[in-house]
Amino acid sequence: MTDARSQSPTSAEAVAQSEVPTLKTLTIDERIRDIAARAGHLRYSTSMVNSDAAELQHEAVHIQLDIRTAHLAQQEPATLLEQLSDMGFAWRDIARMVGVSVPALRRWRTGELPSGQHRRGVAQLLAFAETIRDELVIFEPASWMEVPISGEAPTTPIDLYAAGQLDTVFDLASEHCTPEEALDQAEPGWRDKYRSDWEVDTAEDGQPYIRLKSEQ
Repeated sequence: MTDARSQSPTSAEAVAQSEVPTLKTLTIDERIRDIAARAGHLRYSTSMVNSDAAELQHEAVHIQLDIRTAHLAQQEPATLLEQLSDMGFAWRDIARMVGVSVPALRRWRTGELPSGQHRRGVAQLLAFAETIRDELVIFEPASWMEVPISGEAPTTPIDLYAAGQLDTVFDLASEHCTPEEALDQAEPGWRDKYRSDWEVDTAEDGQPYIRLKSEQ
């Protein structure tokens, strides 16, 4: 007679067998989806870390800028304006970034005192120019700020500063964003706004001329 115990596991063996996990073989599609999901989670986590780091850096820059601005604001406005002029800033650009007219600057240079807000504006512009010069090694801040950010748009750092986009100008100067990313932040839709159907080409005689891109 066959021993029944030799054909069926003991209760202990049955429990042990039931606890062994069943290994599932993933299909290729399932493996791809799993890898994609993990990659997406990693990219999201990295994006959040980068965003937090950018916010901290901007906060540090604003604190430093406020301290330098407060120090410079103790000087005569005429002195601050002369320092900006010596850096190479044109009066029209200074006026735009401070938010006043060129005649107003002329009055301040001859001794008339601006309002507290405008006095701070002049001091902040000088503080910002000194910061990107001293900390980010932009040797000629005025000249650099006049250069269009991208060959695809006429927007300059001066335009961004005048629009209150100081963080974006700082990110450009510190190379923490690309020109395209800076334009996306400051001027959404810039690609459509500045897209042109015309281009410059060279004729057979070597002279440049303008033609429609569709004429290629």
